[in-house]
Amino acid sequence: MAAEGVHRKLTTILAADVVGYSRLMAADEEATHRTLTAFRAIIFDLLKKHEGRLVDTAGDSVLADFGSAVEAVRCAISIQEELAVRNAELPEDRRMLFRIGINVGDVIVEGDDIFGDAVNVAARLESVAAPGSVCISGSTFEQVKNKLSIGFSDIGPQTVKNIPHPVAAFQLTNAPVLTRERGTSNRRRIWAGAIVAIILAAAGVSAYAVWSNERAAARAEALRVKTEAASKEAAEVRRRLEETQRQVAAERRRAAEERRRREEEAQRRAEEDARRRAEEARKRAEAEARRKAEEEARRKAAEEARRKAEEARKRAEAEARRKAEEEARRRAAEEARRKADEARKRAEAEARRKAAAAAKRRAAELARRRAAVEGRQSVAGSSGTGSQLAIVPGALSGRRLQSLLVGHTARFRRRHRFKPGYLVFDLTFSNGGVLRVACRFHPDRNPARSFPCRADGQSFNWTMSNDQVCWSINRHICFRVVRSGGAHVMRPLPGATNALLRGPFEIVR
Repeated sequence: MAAEGVHRKLTTILAADVVGYSRLMAADEEATHRTLTAFRAIIFDLLKKHEGRLVDTAGDSVLADFGSAVEAVRCAISIQEELAVRNAELPEDRRMLFRIGINVGDVIVEGDDIFGDAVNVAARLESVAAPGSVCISGSTFEQVKNKLSIGFSDIGPQTVKNIPHPVAAFQLTNAPVLTRERGTSNRRRIWAGAIVAIILAAAGVSAYAVWSNERAAARAEALRVKTEAASKEAAEVRRRLEETQRQVAAERRRAAEERRRREEEAQRRAEEDARRRAEEARKRAEAEARRKAEEEARRKAAEEARRKAEEARKRAEAEARRKAEEEARRRAAEEARRKADEARKRAEAEARRKAAAAAKRRAAELARRRAAVEGRQSVAGSSGTGSQLAIVPGALSGRRLQSLLVGHTARFRRRHRFKPGYLVFDLTFSNGGVLRVACRFHPDRNPARSFPCRADGQSFNWTMSNDQVCWSINRHICFRVVRSGGAHVMRPLPGATNALLRGPFEIVR
């Protein structure tokens, strides 16, 4: 049972190869190539004529298969005859002889190719064949021995390369594989021999007639008649010989014309095939170039689309972040405004409350002082002795504090924590409990140049209680106003050391 996917058939394989191809190519490559091309055209035509199929033409070889062993042998003999005629017109050192081997066997068919041991046997028999001759296998001989009037001689089993068993081989003997020129020469020799024989016979007859004087008259006449007949026959032989020569010349001309025509046809086919292949190669190259250009365009378009999509995504993300930041800033500003309004309202309410409480305290203190003064005056008037009011050292009345602060500026100077320079804070106290803060930064290299601080231009609420003044920046802090030399200074009370404006502040008049 055949293996799955393997097709086999019984066929006749013809293998042909050039004798001394390497020597011919070394002597003249272009001439050898032209001769091989012309000879192959003849071989291809004969293969078609004898119903053969061309399988391969690797190098200088030809491989074909036939459905009939008889047609394969006839084709091989026709090839050798035609090539012998062509070789007769070439110099002896430029003649191209073929060996042909034929074998019948079972082969594996794969597409247009054939494989198997039968193909190898045909190739080995080709190497056994004499130049310009045909060698067939025993299986081929069994198929053609009673069907062709051709002689084959048994040359015995042949041990050939890579074939495990000897191969029975038969060499072609009496086929007309010699050149037609040689056949014509044989015919010339036959006719010449006949003429010589006739002439010799006539001379013998004449000599015999002279030698035998006994029959001089009758035999002389007979000899003359025979001599004339021999002369006529010799003339006829010469005429036939000349006619044969003319036919041979005409046949040579026809063969040369046919060869030229075949060579031109082969060259035309080769040129058409070359043009067709060049056109196909050009079309394939153009199609490949178009395909690459389309792929490059698609790749660039995809990259451009990805780039635009990435840019759009980044813009969308940036816009979303910007809107989110704006929304966050807006909410933070609204929240800050709301808290500032609430703090301002609370501070105003607290200031009003404290102002009312301070007014009440001042009114009560004023009333108390007036009562005390009136009491002392009454006592002094009654006793007749005077006394002076005792004043607590460093204590300032609310009116004195107000006169020192309202409309004036308290100044505080300290080093910057990170930058080479110092900060100057100015506090301006106004009526209604409004405290305005100004801040300037003075670099060390050029203190004359100043830059506003983050706290510059802010407003807060301040309150006064006896000898203390208080406000809230980050936290609630209080200062006491004391005299320092000829000036007044605001010193922070305990708990104000961590505040932003922790002083001491010098009151600038």
